[in-house]
Amino acid sequence: MVRQRFDSAVQSYIELEDWDAVRKRLIKDTEKKRSHKIYKRNMSALHLACNHNPPADIIKLLLGANPDATLCRSQPYGQLPLHFATGYNTCSVDVIQQLVEVCPSSVSAQTTQGVSPLHQACTFHAPYEVIEVLAVASPEALYIEDANGRTPWDIAKVTYFLYNPKYWKILYILSGGRTKRIKGRAYTFPVGSL
Repeated sequence: MVRQRFDSAVQSYIELEDWDAVRKRLIKDTEKKRSHKIYKRNMSALHLACNHNPPADIIKLLLGANPDATLCRSQPYGQLPLHFATGYNTCSVDVIQQLVEVCPSSVSAQTTQGVSPLHQACTFHAPYEVIEVLAVASPEALYIEDANGRTPWDIAKVTYFLYNPKYWKILYILSGGRTKRIKGRAYTFPVGSL
């Protein structure tokens, strides 16, 4: 098997958050090779970009070139681009909306540790609009348990301040996961995805 040529310039520009340079490279790439390449840890350009809070037009270019990248799992935990978008450096609502529109099933996708994008958003204190987009796109994601048996509600009640009215809408949306469960939806590791 021949290894794909590594385009370190695109990776470097994304990691430096030089969005103008990334934009130029993607627009000039008429064969869409840069969007289809696999970078470090089995990550696509979409994964890399979602990890750095990109502008919405960059995500649009990447999705236009390679919409299948939304289902590509990275190593070692099997994260989708949506996991990165809802993680530590939470992306804008526009970016998350684009990812969800292209692949609504990614909202319920779990890593090898059982973490869904909604778990991730709650862990990293995402704004109400992000939680709303995820919950509306996949209501069953409210009831998914991670490997430790925690739903997004269990995480949110620790990370969001219960006494701050600003967060009550978020906690209200997520509270359904506290008592309800989907029958037969116990946590299972993703099979064959890595």
